[in-house]
Amino acid sequence: MHTAYGNKIAIINLDTLTFQIENTSEELKKDFLGGNGFGARLLYEHMPSRKDPLSSDNVLIFAVGPATGTLVPSSSRYGVFAKSPLSGLFYESYCGGTWGEQLKRAGFDALVLKGASKEPVSLVIDDGKISFKSASDLWGLNTFDSQRKMLADLGRDYTIATIGPAGENLVRYAAIISETRAAGRGGMGAVMGSKKLKAIAVRGTSDISIADSKLFMDYILELQTKIKKHPGTGRNLPNLGTASGARAFNNLGILGSYNWQKETFSGALKISGDYMREKRIYNKTKACLNCSIRCSKIAKVRTGRFINYATDGPEYETVFSFGSLCGNDDISSIIAADRICDELGLDTITAGAVLAFAMECNEKGLISSKLANEFERLGIKFGDLKNVNEVLELIAYRKGIGDFLAEGSYRMAQELGNDAIKICLTAKGVEMPGHTARGLK
Repeated sequence: MHTAYGNKIAIINLDTLTFQIENTSEELKKDFLGGNGFGARLLYEHMPSRKDPLSSDNVLIFAVGPATGTLVPSSSRYGVFAKSPLSGLFYESYCGGTWGEQLKRAGFDALVLKGASKEPVSLVIDDGKISFKSASDLWGLNTFDSQRKMLADLGRDYTIATIGPAGENLVRYAAIISETRAAGRGGMGAVMGSKKLKAIAVRGTSDISIADSKLFMDYILELQTKIKKHPGTGRNLPNLGTASGARAFNNLGILGSYNWQKETFSGALKISGDYMREKRIYNKTKACLNCSIRCSKIAKVRTGRFINYATDGPEYETVFSFGSLCGNDDISSIIAADRICDELGLDTITAGAVLAFAMECNEKGLISSKLANEFERLGIKFGDLKNVNEVLELIAYRKGIGDFLAEGSYRMAQELGNDAIKICLTAKGVEMPGHTARGLK
């Protein structure tokens, strides 16, 4: 038997609130290894063809790999897999933190979630035991309040993966949040919301076995040495976080700006990790489980409109999407947007990109006067995110203009017409992250 696996897969039917547990076959491990390999294979096996991503026929899969929960640096990840509400195709989204390790220690390599509950429900996994718990008291809560309430009920040794109002209201780019980390891309939170599944709480206490401990530790020490010696992982990321990419990418001419109309941004330094370190906006450094890079930062706004907003981040992609892509050099608004997205359960990349696309459409006169008036009231224009908190709430609750923005850029463009389609930067319906295809072939 292959070691470093949980060796169990849970097939969970939310229609009937029942489950069955299967052994992780040796063939599956050998052919698909784990993580996205398991996600792709299991989705192919369990997902009927030609079904709407937001129907109960979609299948939502959580999976970990053989390195999860071990000392392998940067391996504290789990993947979420489904047919995406944005693309209508297979999608994979990844998240850090401790939830993945807990799932492995609970004895599972994957969860396969089928059907949809009639009422809000949470899943509780305690080592190898699975149970269902009503989530009626959690439905409507933001992701942080949901986690606090579940931890108060279950105990602090659980880790929770949950959706917020965006997932509940089927925003097509809703995220799944565990601790302060996000499985953000592809709308996995909307799939979870369509199943009326509010949260999955996991506690695991089993050891993770390693076939050859000495060989494994030699490998770990070799990796750690390389990480420490490399200027990026040994110096830049630990000191400045991933947001240092704003300065570096701008210098290379590959920083998407103004809805990709430009690839340099004059305000790049003011939204970079260098600036946040210099101005003491960074409040604390932290690390994901078993990771020596320690690139995660806690940032806090100390003055102005968004005073006292604090976030685990913002990471480079959020700085790009709410910063340069929106022509915005106000780091405090980006920190606020990051925190609000985490609470509401929104993908920061798509949320920022949707606003940037809307800004260019408005600038070019491609939207109706009614929408234009709302954009004006909310200040949705390049360089202005002063009302980002209100805009994001409207999206998460699908209220007013938020219902239009909640569909994502591709569907917005289809509604607005050919001129909007020409300036809609998506790949198979999904907004592009902050890596220009022209500059990074």
